Amino acid sequence: MSLKTVKKLREEIAIRNKKLQESQILYEGLIYSHDINATMKMLTRYTSDFTMSHKDSNNLFALLVRKKMDFESYKKTLDALIRLANNLGWFVMKSRLFVNSSFKFAEYKNSDVFFKNLLKNKDEQIELCVLYFEAKYDLEQPLENYYYHSTSFKYIKKIKKYGLVPKSKNKTTSHPERIYLTKTYDDAKDIGGMMSKWNDSDFIILKIKSEAIPGLKIFNDPNFEGGVYTYNNIGPEAITNLNDIIS
Repeated sequence: MSLKTVKKLREEIAIRNKKLQESQILYEGLIYSHDINATMKMLTRYTSDFTMSHKDSNNLFALLVRKKMDFESYKKTLDALIRLANNLGWFVMKSRLFVNSSFKFAEYKNSDVFFKNLLKNKDEQIELCVLYFEAKYDLEQPLENYYYHSTSFKYIKKIKKYGLVPKSKNKTTSHPERIYLTKTYDDAKDIGGMMSKWNDSDFIILKIKSEAIPGLKIFNDPNFEGGVYTYNNIGPEAITNLNDIIS
């Protein structure tokens, strides 16, 4: 893999990131991980010197890279794969190095330590290495037809006028402001029940139609099973049951 092709790939990734951001109503500085299929497609366009292995989760995958070339070319290939994956929102959570035709391996927790030990084994018979990647950011999810949102009844007048706008009262968090949603009515009902106890107020569940929100992007909420979030504004016209609610 030449430096020229690596540079070209990085430029294409930058363009892809920009287009993805421009397709949404986002806060400045948002970065997220591309899905596994898109990431693999970008990597395999320039080299086929690895085998990809999916893990059980959608935010983990591994690359098995056999040494079929001289050491310097092998090192450059590994470095390029790690850097390009990083640009797509993935980092090496751990790596394994297999040396001297043995099933024994050494495991490293970060890529810096891995490359130091790779150099130490330069004169040994390196067989292969396995790079384990994890998503740095929450992953975009396929769109459902409808989503649900629990909120306090006292906000209905404002929602009827402005819709739902990403906002976070917790300013200690580092992520951009979000609107949290659920995929099912029952999950929204559970959240509303908890909200009612905390705020001592009645709650309502809003039903949201995906296709009524231009450029909608949905991301998995790792802190709540069945929960998702968006950075998009949700206009009143996208809330299907809003007119049925008497404020």
